Amino acid sequence: MGSGESENERIRELKDFDSTKLGVKGLVDEGIQSVPNIFIRPPEELSQELNCKRHPSSGFQIPVIDLESGRREEIVSQILGTSSEWGFFQVVNHGIPAGLLDGVMEGTRLFHEGDGETKKELYSRDTRKQVNFCSNYDLYKSRAANWRDTLTVNNLFDGHLDPNDIPSICRDVALEYTRHMKKLGDMLLELLSLALGLNPNYLKLKTECTRGWSLVCHYYPACPGPELTLGASSHSDPSFFTLLLQDQIGGLQVLYQNQWVNVQPVPGALVVNIGDILQMISNGKLRSVDHRVLANCIGPRISVALFFTGLISSAKFQNNWVLVGIKFEEPKTVLEFCSGPGDGRLADHCSTEETRRTKTNPVAEQVFAMLQREKNCKLQRKKSIITVIFKALILMAHDKSFSHDSKPYDEEEEQELQFQMTENKEKGEDTNAMDRSIALTLEKNHRGISFALHLETPPTICLCQSFRTHTAKAEP
Repeated sequence: MGSGESENERIRELKDFDSTKLGVKGLVDEGIQSVPNIFIRPPEELSQELNCKRHPSSGFQIPVIDLESGRREEIVSQILGTSSEWGFFQVVNHGIPAGLLDGVMEGTRLFHEGDGETKKELYSRDTRKQVNFCSNYDLYKSRAANWRDTLTVNNLFDGHLDPNDIPSICRDVALEYTRHMKKLGDMLLELLSLALGLNPNYLKLKTECTRGWSLVCHYYPACPGPELTLGASSHSDPSFFTLLLQDQIGGLQVLYQNQWVNVQPVPGALVVNIGDILQMISNGKLRSVDHRVLANCIGPRISVALFFTGLISSAKFQNNWVLVGIKFEEPKTVLEFCSGPGDGRLADHCSTEETRRTKTNPVAEQVFAMLQREKNCKLQRKKSIITVIFKALILMAHDKSFSHDSKPYDEEEEQELQFQMTENKEKGEDTNAMDRSIALTLEKNHRGISFALHLETPPTICLCQSFRTHTAKAEP
């Protein structure tokens, strides 16, 4: 079979799987005895897997932090150390009732093992919906599907979630769980602010990231060939941070020193991991790291993750710059940000066939929205170049035609806007070293919004980068 025929066959299998609207659990219920081809990882990935040590050294262990032990300064120090080295840690004595943890896990199980018609009604890959069920949001983009199904409850756009949209079988426990987790999230933001040397309320007030969230309830059925596939492929989280509850089966792994390290389940513990946005706004002081979930021959494995993203819609035209006050030890240039370890993550999360073809760097819509905050866009020399870029983009956010919603722009409506920003010299500083100019071109068309950005800086850091954001489109 030729490559073209093989690809056509793969697309047919993907559509057949997608059309059932029952996910991986539906395949298992049919009694499959082997892993379907659409879930099998490419040979080069499986080979690479061996080099990365699928069975990691037992010498590494994800830190566990007791939130009620010792002085607050000691806890802050532990969080800073683990967040900068691992990007992951577990917390115990967090204040969430054990009965509630058990209840949300049971509610997740009951939904995924319950009525297939309810799943079909909720089945969608449209992330704008408040509640949806699907298997593999990137089903038509990824090289291999993951062995899991997902129920998602979103509170991202207007802050008004209709509880009746949540399946009744898990509605009450999901809402109660989220209320408790938001309180814990606010407490962790205080600790992270202190870890960055800021006022304890800084991140909470400046980002408001716990106001917008996604509750993601994963179900990983037992797999007949776990060595051929993954429950969740390697990725980092495009959020501020994530709180995860996992059962005792295990399978979650974190990439640390080129080894996959198991996040051993601790009864009653919650896993905390830093997301891409916190890595970016801390200029890399807090790390967002790759992690994945192995498939398993036993199961189901169940996990419930709460992603804190902030309210995307309310951030569009409100202002408040999140970087003010953070002291950078080693400010990054755009080039460093776009090519260093951990950076392109945000770009990867919203990349499209077009951006891969043109080799441009897309900027995640939610990240851009969260950074559109302060009316006072006075440039500050000691901030990183990436700060200057986003402040230039902020000034365009006040034009309501620049809306960042999911409505495509009219093909006839194209406009080009030139923007020039120059940083004035500061008293006592060398003008040649200080003056920086930004030329920014905005083009809107049916494909979305394109930013072409050129920075004129001292010769040692002269850069030219292109950033793009794209209108979200549901997969077929």
